[in-house]
Amino acid sequence: MEKGLRAFVSYIHAYKEHHCSYIFRWKELEVGKLAMGYGLLQLPSMSEGKSREKQRKKNLQAKKEAQQQEPKRQKPNKASDAATTVMRKKTAKQRRATQAIEDEDELARDYRLLKKLKKGSIEESEFAKMTGTEELL
Repeated sequence: MEKGLRAFVSYIHAYKEHHCSYIFRWKELEVGKLAMGYGLLQLPSMSEGKSREKQRKKNLQAKKEAQQQEPKRQKPNKASDAATTVMRKKTAKQRRATQAIEDEDELARDYRLLKKLKKGSIEESEFAKMTGTEELL
């Protein structure tokens, strides 16, 4: 494991510093697969990585300071957003989908009522009233 780690680090340094950058393209190198090839479970911390990490932390700190100095923006009211979405017309596809869902719900409700009617827990007049077929009786 230790030898694989040293070999991997050495390979990466040689690959980065090679003079034929046209042949050895750093951006096309799959470092993760290469590390797996050397039997590494995680990528080692390398000297280039440490300086890059310091730079990243420095940039992050600068962004935090800039955010603290800027006044916070007020978020727009969600109530006004909700009103605009309600006022928009639905597309034909949305209307069909909504209608299909409502039809399925109504059919399921009617089926449950029919089961109750057959079981005897509700009377036929109640069933007709709930399904809207009272004029047919």
